[in-house]
Amino acid sequence: GYDWTTDFTKKYKEPEKELVFAVQVSGNTNDRENDVTQTDFPVIDELNQNDGKNLETTFQVDYTHPFSKALKMEVGAKTVLRDIDSDYSSLNEATNIIDDSRTDIFKYDQNVFAGYLSFNINFAEKYSLVAGARYESTDIVGTFQDRNDLDFTNDYANLLPSIILSRKLKNYSNVKISYNKRI
Repeated sequence: GYDWTTDFTKKYKEPEKELVFAVQVSGNTNDRENDVTQTDFPVIDELNQNDGKNLETTFQVDYTHPFSKALKMEVGAKTVLRDIDSDYSSLNEATNIIDDSRTDIFKYDQNVFAGYLSFNINFAEKYSLVAGARYESTDIVGTFQDRNDLDFTNDYANLLPSIILSRKLKNYSNVKISYNKRI
């Protein structure tokens, strides 16, 4: 397996104003082989193989813009691309015949595209409010090389609002009330 992360942050002269770009790539190869032997009824003597590859790539950009000490905007976008491949087979070792019903190449792709916007408002010296929303669209495709009748897709989108009201207390403590919608 491997992981690679690169981040770039652009700081501006204005305090708290910044632009951040991030890229992350994670992948692994997971090849497995299982030899199954059962001497009781039913007798089983088979070799199962599953060669799997996973690749996940994430792109993200975030921008923070303070309008004043009391008002700050955050906006961003994120894309997650997942690609999973599985080449699996089952061989009857006694007859040296491959079981076609348990042998195929499966490809699974999940792509998530998201964007968000939020505002952070400080008021009455000890209070702050963060209000925003995130829009997320997900596309899923699963395909089999030899069994097209099992292919599937699933596409959906969500709008996820959030709001947080907080009050500063003594000794660096806070009390928060929040509402978040999650998938």
